Amino acid sequence: MEGLSQAIDRAVQSNDYGSISAVFSFGPSSWQSVGQGEQRGLAAHFVKAAVNTPGFLPNAFSSVQMINVMMEALGHLPSTVEGAADNKLRQMLFEYKVNEKGEYSAAARVLAGMRMEDDPNSVYYTSPADKCDGKWKPLFLPLCNMLLIFTRVTKPMSKLPNVFSRKMKLRNPIAPSPKLAVS
Repeated sequence: MEGLSQAIDRAVQSNDYGSISAVFSFGPSSWQSVGQGEQRGLAAHFVKAAVNTPGFLPNAFSSVQMINVMMEALGHLPSTVEGAADNKLRQMLFEYKVNEKGEYSAAARVLAGMRMEDDPNSVYYTSPADKCDGKWKPLFLPLCNMLLIFTRVTKPMSKLPNVFSRKMKLRNPIAPSPKLAVS
């Protein structure tokens, strides 16, 4: 496992996406060659390295290969990652998918894995107020607005070309809009 950890460190430092992908692929010199506990450790090590290495993120988000590796690593983590680095990566992935790609459902799937605990001593501690408001509200507001628009539109989708534009400014979906037919 030590050799794979060093390979991850070298690849993250040099932005070598191919080498990182090779570690998280199938084969005799990949993470599949170690046990499940070691795989979880390698996933956590990669997430920490990715979050803590200046210049690696958000550049790596432009690579589909790296997005796949990140999602694979996020799905194989131990119960705790030092400094809640997994939550930081999830937050950055969420913002990228919403702001750069406009992929709201994919962004919601990333955010669904966010760890929030009630124990004040946990690195994942999130106060009850923060769980339902505060910093989380801006993350869910665009998704909620899109869902409200989807449920209120009565015209066929082909008649609404600008509804799905990333540059569209969402307004109060309760108030009727002169451009949209709402019930």
